[in-house]
Amino acid sequence: MRRRRFPTVFVVILLACVALGFSARFALWSWAGKSFGPAAPMELTIASGTSLREMSGQLHSSGVIDNAFRFRIYSFLAGKQNVLRAGQYRFRTPMTPHQVLEELLKGSFQSRLTIPEGWTEMRIEGALLQDGWISDPGQWIRAVAEPVVAGTLDFALPAGAEGFCFPDTYFFEPGAGVGDIRNSMLRQFGKIWRELDPDRRDPRSLAMSPVEVVILASMIQLEARNLQEMADIASVYLNRLKIGMKLQCCATIRHALGEVWDRPLTKEDMSVDSPYNTYRVAGLPPGPIGNPGRHAIEAVLRPSLTTYLYYVYKGDQTHQFSETYEEHLEAVRRFRSNDPMAELTSEAAGNL
Repeated sequence: MRRRRFPTVFVVILLACVALGFSARFALWSWAGKSFGPAAPMELTIASGTSLREMSGQLHSSGVIDNAFRFRIYSFLAGKQNVLRAGQYRFRTPMTPHQVLEELLKGSFQSRLTIPEGWTEMRIEGALLQDGWISDPGQWIRAVAEPVVAGTLDFALPAGAEGFCFPDTYFFEPGAGVGDIRNSMLRQFGKIWRELDPDRRDPRSLAMSPVEVVILASMIQLEARNLQEMADIASVYLNRLKIGMKLQCCATIRHALGEVWDRPLTKEDMSVDSPYNTYRVAGLPPGPIGNPGRHAIEAVLRPSLTTYLYYVYKGDQTHQFSETYEEHLEAVRRFRSNDPMAELTSEAAGNL
């Protein structure tokens, strides 16, 4: 008789678990159908890469939902945990957790605009035209050239905003104007600049103005093949500036030629008559050659502690750095043939 009781007990336990599961699911679905939150619209930014745990915590701390754990379980059981989207949201609370989930599935009420690091104002304008943010060629260029209102940044800009339109991902409501876009980028630059603590910097860049920092950072942004080498490249240029040596930056030549990036530079290119030709003109060029990102700016503020004066591309997304011209010549002989964009000029051995 005892042997027969085991299956009976097992079935009873199994049925109890099933009943408990259905009861818990019913309670969760009932919770998901009840409204919560203040009677007011609430805006919330969900950053890219935010996990479900972080997202539910953010919703809870903002007062959109009343229980972060239940929201995670509900999202998981609904099979939606991997399709919730980052973005800028406006929740018109009170809302049910189910309605909140549906909003996160639809995505941001605003449109996304992503500006890659190093882009020039011309490239930004091209993207704005293509995506329908502007309809008039030249509209963005004119907006960037306008004086920056005092107080937008912690320092004054002598000219327009070129170089200070921080590359990042932004969200704007439909109909946003170029002024809104420009000012958002400037505010983001100001935020990053403060985070980088510019007063705590290397003595070699201590005397540089914010504009000069951005000019050099824009050169590093376009010269570096990876983030890890930015501080070394910054050290090369700062060491050259310190001893009055020409910077000889190929990226400034390409900028002077009108953003020529699809072919090697020629001997004639290197002689272009332009204030951006750092092979002919000493010191920094007159303005940024693109909009640098955080890592490039930080590289200028806190470069590597080296005595490097030269570098040459090795063909594997890294550079060979040298202290002397003789070492550089040897590195050029070893590695220059690995670079399909190497300069076709007899003076190439002296180039960076």
